[in-house]
Amino acid sequence: MMLFTGSDHCCHGILKLILVMPVHLRISLKVVIPPEGYLKAIRELCTKHNVLMIADELQSGLARSGKMLACDWEDIRPDMVILGKALGGGVIPVNAVLTDKDVMIHIKPG
Repeated sequence: MMLFTGSDHCCHGILKLILVMPVHLRISLKVVIPPEGYLKAIRELCTKHNVLMIADELQSGLARSGKMLACDWEDIRPDMVILGKALGGGVIPVNAVLTDKDVMIHIKPG
């Protein structure tokens, strides 16, 4: 569990965040791409209400969507990005979390 106590993204000790998958691959192998402006609207709402935006780019990150990150299609920058799958080249299961120092300093082990 990650604790963000003292962060601007906490309200009475409760972390405010949204986790979004910019591109979703369903079990039926159907790719679901949100309508244009969807991610930008989420980014604007998160900024307005001081909510941490986390983009789950496990399936779409590292140029699997045609750009380095699927969020790049709408020119948005999430507060945190989760990467995987392509990172290990399909050989080694490797995942990573990318974020700014302002968010990272609040992540505590536990």
